Amino acid sequence: MFSYGAVIRDAWAVTVQNPKLKWFAFFPTLAATTVFVLEVVWQVFMYLSEFGANSDINWERAKHFIQFLSDSGLLFWVIALVAGLLFFQFFLSPWITGAEMVYIEKKIFRPDDYISLRKSFVSSFHFFFRLVEFQAISTLFSIWSIALFAATFYRFFHGSWLINLWPGLMVYTFFAIGITILFSYVPQFVVLKDFSLTRSVNESIGMSFAFLGRTIGIIGIMILIGFRVIINVAVAIGIPVILLFVMSLWASKIVGIVVLIVGIFLLVAAAYLTSILEIFSQALWIRVFQTTLHEYEKK
Repeated sequence: MFSYGAVIRDAWAVTVQNPKLKWFAFFPTLAATTVFVLEVVWQVFMYLSEFGANSDINWERAKHFIQFLSDSGLLFWVIALVAGLLFFQFFLSPWITGAEMVYIEKKIFRPDDYISLRKSFVSSFHFFFRLVEFQAISTLFSIWSIALFAATFYRFFHGSWLINLWPGLMVYTFFAIGITILFSYVPQFVVLKDFSLTRSVNESIGMSFAFLGRTIGIIGIMILIGFRVIINVAVAIGIPVILLFVMSLWASKIVGIVVLIVGIFLLVAAAYLTSILEIFSQALWIRVFQTTLHEYEKK
């Protein structure tokens, strides 16, 4: 019989017993966390610039910040860092995700066998393009993507058109939630069963329907994990916001460098904590997938 407690316990055991996994996931998680922070900070900055009473001051502070990076010789390195993180986020992340899944599946169901994380990484390139395709498709139905679209549309049109689009946006949101539920097992079918993307989607829809309550329950756990991730990121988001508002108070470059270092440290710390939750989430989905697939194949 399926037990939420058992699958959570097994997933957490894999997470804590394999510390190198969280370091393996750290860089793509750092990339994702940084992109998330930049998106939120950009939306907040643009909203204040559009609707705030001191929009000109906000732009001046941003210019001062860029000028400070340029004068300090940090602008090139910041651009290089952001480019590297974006590369990790959109290209290496699916590959690393596949390697994590291969490694975790063996650790859960064949714990006594020797498993090489390096070999798992190399072999998982076999799934790379299918995972990239799935990532591109699933992004269209991401609640976060919908929220960013709504915020951007509201900012550009000052809410006038958004009121008319609200019913359609709500319908699309519910449709996206449905797609998210039905596509829950696609990555597992791609990596653990080596199915094509089309077949993985079909199998995932069938299994999600057959075990709808269980699938929604696991997604509920993922939402709780997501809230914890947001708390982690909120700490890092506060630093860029502070940088914007204290710009006019900087008395020297040293003060700016100290604030920048503190911000980077908090961002790295948030990414590290998020990488632990990433491994736990992967292990939980894999544990649920294998158990559910075994029951599904009996039907």
